[in-house]
Amino acid sequence: MTHNVTDKKLLANSARVVMPEVGNTGLPNVLGLVRDDFYRDLEFPLAANTFKNMTYHPTVASALTVIEDTIRRIEWHVEEPEDADETIIRRTEFIRECMDDMDRTWAEYIQEFLSILVYGFSINEKVWKRRKKKNQKSKFDDGLIGWKKLPARNQASIKRWVWDDEGRDLIGVIQDLSQVKGGSQRYNIDGTLVGIPRSKFLHFRHNAQLDNPEGNSPLKQVFIPWKYLTTIEEYEAVGISRDMNGMPMIKLPPEYMAENASEDKKAVFEYMKKVVRNINANEQAGLVFPKFVDPDTKQDAFDFELVGTQGSKSYDTDAIIRRYEQKILMTFLADVLLMGHQNSGSFSLASEKTSLLSVKVDAVLKQIVEVINTDLIPHTFRINGWDDS
Repeated sequence: MTHNVTDKKLLANSARVVMPEVGNTGLPNVLGLVRDDFYRDLEFPLAANTFKNMTYHPTVASALTVIEDTIRRIEWHVEEPEDADETIIRRTEFIRECMDDMDRTWAEYIQEFLSILVYGFSINEKVWKRRKKKNQKSKFDDGLIGWKKLPARNQASIKRWVWDDEGRDLIGVIQDLSQVKGGSQRYNIDGTLVGIPRSKFLHFRHNAQLDNPEGNSPLKQVFIPWKYLTTIEEYEAVGISRDMNGMPMIKLPPEYMAENASEDKKAVFEYMKKVVRNINANEQAGLVFPKFVDPDTKQDAFDFELVGTQGSKSYDTDAIIRRYEQKILMTFLADVLLMGHQNSGSFSLASEKTSLLSVKVDAVLKQIVEVINTDLIPHTFRINGWDDS
């Protein structure tokens, strides 16, 4: 009964609030770091290294490359509304000029925006310039404020997010430049930390949920298959090495391995184990071995040989590897890359899978365009004193 009364009071208090927000997204964060993942390796700052490491695998790299290259082929245009008046038409042309008047090409910045496919988010600072040919190296000389550059901020350098006092709205990020050579700036707080206000950067995110500033990296969905895939590939390489070279084995009398062996014999045993490890790791090319014949058995007391694996393979590792590769590519809707590598498939199937890939590309493009249309362009209008509606 007590809980019911308390709940009713809470609801009654909230009911009096009509306009302001009452609840909260419930996004877990600790000291400005989001803590909303089951695996610690997928939480920043560790996630930055995890995701970067994953991109080195050919399967992950292929999925990313096919999406990035498809987007790179696209021509970007700025279009005014059909009912645009002369003022809107002139401002639309101004945005076109801004795209073509930066320190780097628009295509290069698009490539940086696409880091959301790896990290889930991209922070790109808005750097402005007064359009004067003499001082700002602009193609124009009208005195308006245009885009100088939209440089990315390394995801690994983002130390924490900063929310408002109510914990709802993102108001900026803190960048840590302590690991960046030459990263010190005159705006630093203590020589290594830089505060970037939310109004100062474009914030691209991939499939963000709960308004998570880190977005949702697609590499999270392939982390498990990638982990198994790389492990199996390592096991396969070790197995091939042992099939080709054999497994090093040293035979020595059992008294050398006994718990109550003398110190000299224990030292020999430890030395032999070290030899086996070194040979297996290709850290030792040869072996100096004592010749000692057991007086009782007349056999060599010590023996060394490379033993080949016995029997046939228990598992088809090639099929297992293909299965995990397919899972990774399917997550990116890029499994069309497997067509022609397997003894199956048809033209209609390939066409269907290509269409699915275009769905992924279109979704990524919309996320980029949305930020440009709702942040960069309106901010450009405001900073020039124009109506941004």
